[in-house]
Amino acid sequence: MAVVFDRYLFDSSRRRLLRDGEPVVLAGRAFELLALLVARRGAAVSREELYELLWPHGVVEDGNLTQNVYLVRRALDPSGSGRTFIETLPRYGYRFAMPVHDQPERAPRAARPVRGFLIGTALATLVALLSGSSGMRAADARLNPPASIAYSLGVYHLNLRTQADLRHSVAYFSRTVREAPQSALGFAGLASAYGLEAEFETDGSVAFKRDVARAKRYRDAALKRNAASAEAHAAAAFLAYRFDGDSAAAEGEFRRAFAADPRSAAAHQWHAVFVFSQGGFAAAAGELELAHQLDPTSEVISRWLGRAYYYQRRPDDAIRTLAETLAIEPSDAPALLTLASAQEQRGRLREALETLQRAHRLPHEDAYVIADEARLRHLLHRDTRDSRTLARINRLVAGRRLDAAEAALCYIAFGLRDQAVAVLRAARPASPIAATLLRSDPRFDAVRTDPRFRQLGY
Repeated sequence: MAVVFDRYLFDSSRRRLLRDGEPVVLAGRAFELLALLVARRGAAVSREELYELLWPHGVVEDGNLTQNVYLVRRALDPSGSGRTFIETLPRYGYRFAMPVHDQPERAPRAARPVRGFLIGTALATLVALLSGSSGMRAADARLNPPASIAYSLGVYHLNLRTQADLRHSVAYFSRTVREAPQSALGFAGLASAYGLEAEFETDGSVAFKRDVARAKRYRDAALKRNAASAEAHAAAAFLAYRFDGDSAAAEGEFRRAFAADPRSAAAHQWHAVFVFSQGGFAAAAGELELAHQLDPTSEVISRWLGRAYYYQRRPDDAIRTLAETLAIEPSDAPALLTLASAQEQRGRLREALETLQRAHRLPHEDAYVIADEARLRHLLHRDTRDSRTLARINRLVAGRRLDAAEAALCYIAFGLRDQAVAVLRAARPASPIAATLLRSDPRFDAVRTDPRFRQLGY
């Protein structure tokens, strides 16, 4: 028996999903996930149960639960967030939010010839997975269904911004290139992915130079295939200002990106980061608000918007937006850290400490969280200075394993301003944006009148 919801007819036995009578393609476990959620008809399903049902043998490869939720949301609501269909239940799981009704198996429209069905399937896939999210134009509309899905997953992992996810994005964009070698999209994705990977390397190192060279090679390949690709020009702008230090060239590339597609969420997001790196937090927030409207399911856009609000000293807006980010991906460590800072800015220190404790369960953020937790506990109690924790922070600073700002803020809270000044003086931010953020962090407001910090540019 098929079921209907909103504009859709869904028949799990025939592996068929129709929107207004037109086929929409969902691959593999994304289809199975939709079937499981629809079958529960609004009941909550835990993440653990979904993992057991979707991966009964316990082998979870690239297709993890979160990315399949992303794919289903994108297919059902290509121009929105998809949350009206699939609701995230924080710290639990998901539920299908639309009313579901039984429908006879007979399709609402007469069957079409196989050739027409296949053509309609391919077109529906492109619309469902890419329309409104990637800014794809007719010149780039050459992605077959496998390439469409690979590209969508590449964008998903690119937006998560961790090293592991960037490696996944490279694999998916490479698959896009293999499936659609004449499209600029896969090459533009690879340019962005390798540029972001380079940011994890030490400037000037062999790995850094290798990744930058790859990024530029794929940028050139994308522009060769489509000189009017907004994605390619946006990636070129990122590479120009980040690795060539050429702001004028970056501005020119952004102008070309917006001329190619003024509704490219990726281009607006990259431009916002560029403006952000120059301290234009209000202008960056405006760009990010537009990008968020264009692509509400993008975790990286939502996270940067929350960060922009925080630096504008708009903690309530930051908290709201970062909560949305964490609804998309609960393990987004940078979003958790910025949320804790916004809660602290709002004076909600206990909530900030609880948020940091959530981040503490993510091992790669341990060094950041140790200093912030120690500082918040001291601000809450005032009578404690954990000498063991302080000694650990000193070791992390000596080993250059702790962000200078986090260490300095901890020292300031403990009344050790000389040590804070020394740490900041020795800091060498990895990028222009890191330097801007370091010198503009609202948490330093309390010491900006101190001449020692003013001499450092705070």
